[in-house]
Amino acid sequence: MTTSLKNRSLRRNSRRASIMVLFLLVIPVLLILSAVAINLAYLQLSRTELMVANDFAANAGGRALSAKQSITEARDLAIQTASMNRVAGRPLQLDGANGANQIEFGISAQTTNSVYSKFRFNEMNSTTARRMNAIRVNGKQEDIAVYFPGLMPATTVKTEFSSVSMQVDRDIALIFDRSGSMRDFQSNWPSNVNPRSSSAMNAAVTAGIMTKTVAKRDKNGNPISYNYSYARGQDQNKLDYFLWNEHFKLSPRAETPWEKLVKATDAFVGLLSETPNEELVSVTTYSSGVRNDLPFSENYLAIMENLRAQDVNGATAIGWGMTEGAKNFSDSKARPFASKTMVVLTDGVQNSSTIDPVSAARQLVANNPLTIHTISFGSGANKDVMQEVARIGNGRYYDVEEGDSETLTLVFQHIVNNLPTILIQ
Repeated sequence: MTTSLKNRSLRRNSRRASIMVLFLLVIPVLLILSAVAINLAYLQLSRTELMVANDFAANAGGRALSAKQSITEARDLAIQTASMNRVAGRPLQLDGANGANQIEFGISAQTTNSVYSKFRFNEMNSTTARRMNAIRVNGKQEDIAVYFPGLMPATTVKTEFSSVSMQVDRDIALIFDRSGSMRDFQSNWPSNVNPRSSSAMNAAVTAGIMTKTVAKRDKNGNPISYNYSYARGQDQNKLDYFLWNEHFKLSPRAETPWEKLVKATDAFVGLLSETPNEELVSVTTYSSGVRNDLPFSENYLAIMENLRAQDVNGATAIGWGMTEGAKNFSDSKARPFASKTMVVLTDGVQNSSTIDPVSAARQLVANNPLTIHTISFGSGANKDVMQEVARIGNGRYYDVEEGDSETLTLVFQHIVNNLPTILIQ
């Protein structure tokens, strides 16, 4: 009995010893595996930090390239943004020198005509290229020290990542005011000019703008005074416009608000033709009623011909114009994956239609992924309403109070240069 107890005790001790030996052998293996896992996790964390920092830098550079149209400013903002993000405990530093190949500019385009195809970045010579839409940032962080260097092939490692940010194509719906006030004469007469003198009135009669009848005769029957009235289809705005430009030939040449709008739009589509992206433009005009004049098209010449041929008169139905203009985004010529932008311009206050601009904006934004920019043109526009419409539409509000074509052209240029950007790599 005693011998049996001893044997069992010896076996238990032997098993304990074996377990202890096995435990002592396994512990180092587990520690080694844990150390390797920590090293790999840290390297993966560093790579993730680099991806995030690189994407931020590329997106910032892409926005600057779009808004500022400047390679230098795009490069500087990419570098600045990268330095605000840490990779492996250190700020990400980008070398902006051309030979470093860390910041590149070029064109990104889809590899096929399919809307589902991938985009490919093609670098261009930034000193000669005129049309670029993308920036590529090739970020890297070197000398990343691992936690347990003895378990890795090297004591330090590096990680690299590339990001490409590009501007996207847009469908742009132009919603323009063609109410009667858009043809108003807006120049102030010089003190030495009398636009109601007999010579001015007689010139207007010759031009077919005024008619002339005898008001009074002397005792011999000779006319001594006359009455002047507007010819059929003529009015004071047309009279003053003629006298300023054709009779007195004053400088600068007088332009109606509509003429200024047409001139600025001509510059606008000219800028669009220079971008590397494909922008389709539709035209909707409103007064007492609304016309969808042109569906989305890249035929900018047809757009200008349409605007120059518009009849400008009537009241102002801004909200109705917005609602009808938005229908172009559902037209067969609209592109489902293009960014949708609406530009609404008015020189007045809504006085026609039951659809107010603010309600129209809310409804449009609720049903469409849409950006709405608004422009109040001249001092008679309701600036508060137009500003609220832009806020609802996540767009920009522009106030061209003086109603000059130069400032309006700059507004359109700003809209062109603020293309949406996306990361494609």
